[in-house]
Amino acid sequence: MKGIKNRVLASMPKEEKVELQSEKIELGALDEVNDSIKSLEGYVKSNGDWSKIVMGTLKEYFKTEDKYKKAKDELEADVKDAVTTAKNTKGQISRAKKSVSAAKASIKKAERAAKELGLKANDLPAVKTLNKLIDRNEDLIKKLSTNEEALQSFTDRHK
Repeated sequence: MKGIKNRVLASMPKEEKVELQSEKIELGALDEVNDSIKSLEGYVKSNGDWSKIVMGTLKEYFKTEDKYKKAKDELEADVKDAVTTAKNTKGQISRAKKSVSAAKASIKKAERAAKELGLKANDLPAVKTLNKLIDRNEDLIKKLSTNEEALQSFTDRHK
């Protein structure tokens, strides 16, 4: 009986065994494809989440950049105004000094004229008022002049 059994088995096509093995290989390959699909889907999902985070961060960055540019522009305008004010202040000091010198010269003339008439110039209301204004302007010039070096330094730095 062994002989018949062996002959029957030997006569059976061997392709069927190979086909079973190839079907197992094909199923294994299909499992790998499914695993790759799951992996890529997870990657796409997690990258989609990261993409949202990155886009949100970029939006915040651009908002911050816009705020920075606006603040920078405002600061530059303020500095420009401050430089103009500093230059004007320096000009005002110069003009005030000239005005005080001219006022003092006027008082000297008034004193000479009053002396010729036998009067005291300091008794005249206009001379009293002018002397008060000279004192006020000299105080102001003194205060502004103490800052003149700082004003000069400021204007030099922002030319």
